[in-house]
Amino acid sequence: MRLFSAFSSLIALSVVALAVAGCPRPVQEEAPPAEETEAAGMEVVDAPTFTPAGFAQLRWIEGAWQGVGGEGTDQEPFFEGYRMVDDSTMRTYTYDDAENPVPSDSGTITLRGGIVETGSEGSRYVATDLAEGRIHFEPAFGARNAFTWERTSPDAWTATLTWPATATEPAGSRVYLMTRLRSF
Repeated sequence: MRLFSAFSSLIALSVVALAVAGCPRPVQEEAPPAEETEAAGMEVVDAPTFTPAGFAQLRWIEGAWQGVGGEGTDQEPFFEGYRMVDDSTMRTYTYDDAENPVPSDSGTITLRGGIVETGSEGSRYVATDLAEGRIHFEPAFGARNAFTWERTSPDAWTATLTWPATATEPAGSRVYLMTRLRSF
């Protein structure tokens, strides 16, 4: 789940992560009011609604994964896991290495009130596209980057992070290649 940690690192830059994932925010907690997020330069995305059947399309990502990619070719691999808990909650895990079955961090992807979301204490992402083998998240608040997970085979997928230009930096993207280590 280091990809989730990588997402979290991007959240820290302008946001992070897929990412998003470290300290899950309680479901009952509300997003900051739109006027606060807009005043802070954070866009609030109007998300489409999904059903439990649609959420079930994420089952392809269940299992433990090794990720590589990002800036340069010398990046260390990272390790993540995803497990569907019920028809509206998926747990996400970060592992220190490929062999360690005990996660060093965890988070959630949830379906609540038709909205699929993930994030951490200060930032949230909502799914704006969910189909078999693909999900796309946009920042809801406290984040700037978007990310897409797309299945490329039963044992591989890509995570593509994109972020808009700022006054000092151009728009950009980063692709991580994920390969299955084991099924859950």
